[in-house]
Amino acid sequence: GLGDVSARADMPLLDETYQSTVAGVYVVGELGGLALIRFAFEQGRDATAAIAARLANAPGGGEDTLDMVIVGAGPAGVAAALEAKARGLRVCILEQEQSLGGTVLHYPRRKLVLTQPTQIPQWGTMEREEYSKEELLAILQECVGDFEVPIEFGRRVLDVSVNGRATVRTSGGEFYARSVVLATGRRGTPRKLGVPGEEQPNVMYRLMDAASYAGRRILVVGGGDSAVEAAAALANDGNNEVTLSYRKPRLMRVKRKNQTLSEQMIGARYIRPMFESNVTQIDGDRVSLAVPGGEQRVDADDIFVFIGGEPPFPLLQRIGIRFGGEDSSAAER
Repeated sequence: GLGDVSARADMPLLDETYQSTVAGVYVVGELGGLALIRFAFEQGRDATAAIAARLANAPGGGEDTLDMVIVGAGPAGVAAALEAKARGLRVCILEQEQSLGGTVLHYPRRKLVLTQPTQIPQWGTMEREEYSKEELLAILQECVGDFEVPIEFGRRVLDVSVNGRATVRTSGGEFYARSVVLATGRRGTPRKLGVPGEEQPNVMYRLMDAASYAGRRILVVGGGDSAVEAAAALANDGNNEVTLSYRKPRLMRVKRKNQTLSEQMIGARYIRPMFESNVTQIDGDRVSLAVPGGEQRVDADDIFVFIGGEPPFPLLQRIGIRFGGEDSSAAER
């Protein structure tokens, strides 16, 4: 059940149809607290069914008003749009990236996405228990193409205000809708190191394709699952020199599978660990790090930073959505 997450302060309060405390604004997928892809598909579908039922008894919108605006083109957002199309609703997805996939897009290549047999509205059933990232992205692409789901790429949502209808303000104009589904995931915008030289083009926050890096000196910064998975993918063929910098004395927050992987890779010298190190400056391909007892320099052609993201919660707070764990005085502010 959801009981265990509903009281957490970073969880938006939702009813059983995934509607937030702001009427007409729904939250589905990872943003609501469950990261599994099959839940994302289910929630997108179920929230849309609830919206369709509610809109059937509500006054219609004008010509310029959609039935639903969905924020985010990952599994939850695409499922919501497919269900909306199946029910004859006027719908559009707004996506801040330039491509489909949401959080899935930023998985390392070929990462296995575990599902259980999962229904995708209109498309059919994902029968197998394992799909690679690439297969899942291909399925989402097929769904969007075959069922003509309208998506506006490169639209970062800045605010949503509800006054009878919802006004969704984006980096590229305003959209009006009778309901809004937030399916943005929890990554938000990647967190920066905040050091001189970070704006250089060889500093990246996402790894799209490890295979395109060969014979490179690479520094990966971070100690979570995404940092370890990226370092392992980049070190995999042995052609790269991969250094992993982490501010703590050892990896603490990784899944057991990644703990084992990192130990093997470090043991085989595919990855050079630099624990208790903090990047202080990036100067072309020279990176300065503060380490116990002084400073060390590392030569790096490419620098990947995986230190978390600025979560999308400030947007939810601006919209007026309440969170679990808030006391009544906080809710009234």
